[in-house]
Amino acid sequence: MKVINNIAKINIKILGIALIVYSFLVIHKVMAMSVEEAAVLQPYGMLAFLLGAGSAFLRFAQRQFPRMKRGFDIVLASLGVVVTFPLVAISALLIKLFSPQGPVFYTQTRVGMNGKIFEIYKLRSMKPDAEKGTGAVWADEDNDPRVIPVIGNFLRKSHIDEIPQFINVLMGDMSVVGPRPERPEIVSELKVKVFQYEKRLNVRPGITGLAQIRHRYDKTLTDVKKKVKLDLLYIRKMCLIGELRILFLTVLVVIKGKVIG
Repeated sequence: MKVINNIAKINIKILGIALIVYSFLVIHKVMAMSVEEAAVLQPYGMLAFLLGAGSAFLRFAQRQFPRMKRGFDIVLASLGVVVTFPLVAISALLIKLFSPQGPVFYTQTRVGMNGKIFEIYKLRSMKPDAEKGTGAVWADEDNDPRVIPVIGNFLRKSHIDEIPQFINVLMGDMSVVGPRPERPEIVSELKVKVFQYEKRLNVRPGITGLAQIRHRYDKTLTDVKKKVKLDLLYIRKMCLIGELRILFLTVLVVIKGKVIG
C-alpha cells in the first residue's frame, strides 16, 4: 500500500509538470499563429484548458479533503440509506424468522472522536442476551456460538449488519471511512496496552476503513496492533483518492466475504 501511494504521488507530480510544460508550449505557439490558424486549433486549446483546470481542482480537493469530508459523508450516507433499504428490509425479515425473540435492530455504546460516547446502530446478528454472561468480548469471525443460526455469520461476513450505521454518519457520530469504533471498556484497556492507540480518536470512526479491509476481526493483541498501524496510516494520508480506493476495495471485500490481505 505504501509503495502504491508513492507511485501515485510520483505520477501526479509528473502529470502536473507535463501539463505546465504543455501549457507554455501551447501559449508560445498560439502567440505566433495567424487568426485563421488559431480558429482551427480553438477546440484543442479548450481541451488543454479543461485538462489544466481538472488537474488544479484535483490538487485543491486533495489538500482540502479533511474539511470537505463531512459533506462527502452526508452525500454517501444519504445514498446508502436509500439504496440499501430493500436489503435491510429483507435482512430484518430473516432475523425475525430465525430469531423471533429479540429485536431486529440494537444499539451498543461506542467511543467516537475525541472520546465522545455514542450509540451505534446495527442489525442484530447475535442471539438475545448473547453477552449476558461474558460481557464485552472480541467477536470470533468463524466460530462464534452467539450468532443467530443460519444467517448470523452471513450478516457479519457480508457486513450487512453494519448498514444501519449510515444513520450514525448522518447524525455526525461517524464517518463512512475511518477507524472502527470500539466499546468504552475495550478502549480503556487498549489505550494502556497498545502504543498510540488513542490517536485513533482524533477523527470520526468509520463504517469501513483501511484496517477493516486489510485485516480480519481482532482475535489477539497482535491483531489490534496491526490494525492500529493501518488506522494511523489512514489518518496521516487521508485524501479523496485514498477514500475512493477504500470504498472500492470495501465492495470487493463484501463480494468476496474476506479481507484483502
